[in-house]
Amino acid sequence: MTNPNDPINPLETDMSKDAIHIGLTKREYFAAMAMQGILSGFHTLQPENESQAFKMASVLQGIANMAVRRADDLIQALNEQRKEERK
Repeated sequence: MTNPNDPINPLETDMSKDAIHIGLTKREYFAAMAMQGILSGFHTLQPENESQAFKMASVLQGIANMAVRRADDLIQALNEQRKEERK
């Protein structure tokens, strides 16, 4: 099962066999990759005035939310695929 809160790069020590959790979680990493893909379609993100900057902030918040939803969708699909493989 893919746990969204697991780290993408856990470090295991030989002495204790416990993982050290540093850096991004899987959910954060997947969301970052989704956001990178979404933003790759935008050619200019430079507002020319305060009104455009306000609108852009709203658009960027929407993009961030969309990226997190896509990350959650990916985690769900991976977990469903694992369940099917176990049958």
